[in-house]
Amino acid sequence: MINRIIIQLIFYKNMFNRLLSILLKEGPSILVRKIKNRTMLTYYPKHEKNGVKIKNLKDYKDKISIIIPTKDKLFVLKNCLNSIIHNTDYKNFEIILIDNKSNKKTKRFLKSLNDKKIKILEFNQEFNFSKVCNLGASLADSNYLLFLNNDTEIIDKNWIKYMVMGTKIKRIGAVGCKLLFPNNRIQHNGIILNPEHICQHIDYLKEDYKESYDAKYVSAVTAACLLIKKDIFKEINGFDETLPLINNDIDLCLKLHKLGYSILCINKPLLYHYESLTRGKTYSKQSNNYIKNKWKNELMNDNYYKYDIKT
Repeated sequence: MINRIIIQLIFYKNMFNRLLSILLKEGPSILVRKIKNRTMLTYYPKHEKNGVKIKNLKDYKDKISIIIPTKDKLFVLKNCLNSIIHNTDYKNFEIILIDNKSNKKTKRFLKSLNDKKIKILEFNQEFNFSKVCNLGASLADSNYLLFLNNDTEIIDKNWIKYMVMGTKIKRIGAVGCKLLFPNNRIQHNGIILNPEHICQHIDYLKEDYKESYDAKYVSAVTAACLLIKKDIFKEINGFDETLPLINNDIDLCLKLHKLGYSILCINKPLLYHYESLTRGKTYSKQSNNYIKNKWKNELMNDNYYKYDIKT
């Protein structure tokens, strides 16, 4: 409980500092434009029936490997692990923690973990999200890989059941889910492709609402919580390691589309996401240009949504 309160306080402090920094360095007009780019898109579904109904949750026996990169911020990691262990109604899973040069306090905690479900790996190179996740996947003892940020918190005990059920649908390549900020506004509800900004989170910062379908098809989902079968992950050669920080999830989803797979987003909020709490906001012009060149045609035409910007 204390960890969660601390995390929420730091989250709101970081959000305020980011907005203040943009205001002071770039001015009010740039701040307004950046907020507008993320929150003021009007979406128009291209297809009337883009949803999926999930009739009954099943108790699947498939083993799930939950892969979590982590560094320092021990209270963040503890909150995440506690929520998985105490708020998951799914028995057959393992947790693979990949530690990236954490401080001594965090390393002592990791060594103290005495749970057969938890594996701990060391990654002592410069941080590369794609490399870390590929490493975790290579050592996973299951055919289901669930990539999860350490700044997340489980809020629905059936979260794994919903996501596994999504993978059972024909030609589904990856499954994500609705993620909320701690104030219950939406952080992620699927991703729309955008030729200028690469991607836009659906319903970003809107109040949570109940949707008519249990899940929907989207062009991409965030790797903050993403489930994929291991054989499919191998088929697309995993995450592109030339994308160390951002856009690796967009690239992964577009590789799946290219092979004829679809991406599903569970419409029910399953987790809180304290966005960028561990490493802060990241930006890479090089990664953005790489994606824009590699996927130019795909970014021009989202498969499921068209949109315009409110003025």
